[in-house]
Amino acid sequence: MEKTVKLEIVDHVAMVSFARPEKMNAFDHQVAVDLLRIFEKVQNNRDVRAVLLRGEGRVFCVGGDIKMFADNLDDMPGDIPNTMEVLNSLIMLMRNLSKPIVVSVHGAVAGIGMSFLMAADLAIAAESTQFTLAYANIGLTPDGGASYFLPRIVGQRRAMQMTMLPEKINAKEALSLGLLNWVAADQDLETRTMELIKKLAQGPTKAYGLMKRLINQSCHASLEDHLQSEMHAFTECTMTQDFRHGVEGFLNKKSAVFEGK
Repeated sequence: MEKTVKLEIVDHVAMVSFARPEKMNAFDHQVAVDLLRIFEKVQNNRDVRAVLLRGEGRVFCVGGDIKMFADNLDDMPGDIPNTMEVLNSLIMLMRNLSKPIVVSVHGAVAGIGMSFLMAADLAIAAESTQFTLAYANIGLTPDGGASYFLPRIVGQRRAMQMTMLPEKINAKEALSLGLLNWVAADQDLETRTMELIKKLAQGPTKAYGLMKRLINQSCHASLEDHLQSEMHAFTECTMTQDFRHGVEGFLNKKSAVFEGK
């Protein structure tokens, strides 16, 4: 049973929560293992149609567990490569998951917390949230795909600035940089988040999964190859029940009721 991360499945939504509020959801090896196990469960659960990632307590995630680093300085790198292998598998699973992932953040998002923010498909934040890469402050390089995702989102020059000179930015600036899709008033974050995730859980799940794959692959494919991928995805969608419901709803001037099939 996972101890550092919680999973609750309600109405086709997998709600995944960092559950170390006493440590401000700091990341360590056990968190990596627990989170990977949970996402594997979500991947194999056909009832799940959307995933929500969030943090319990005052913050989303403050990054790596610095106390763990301090307690093991003389033994470095120790188990760090093993932890990062688990982390890398987790990030790849998140990106390849055939269900949309929404991350909802508040308080502070630092270090690996930023990596999870960027690895998700959609992101919403409370307006008081503070963001920082933080790695350079303790002489480290980014992990969890941060140095991959960041330049693709904010551009290479700004990515260099944010990693080498990791100042804090607020939610408004994070939104303008493309790190977020939405900013909500602090008191409205939960309501706005649940409205969003429920809408996704009621959508055309198979089409969402194919959309996600197309967009994630678009950076690496030639136009010719990508057009072929679009053709195959479009064709696959035409064989789903959701496509049938969508067409019937359109013709009857009613909102389609999708089943995720």
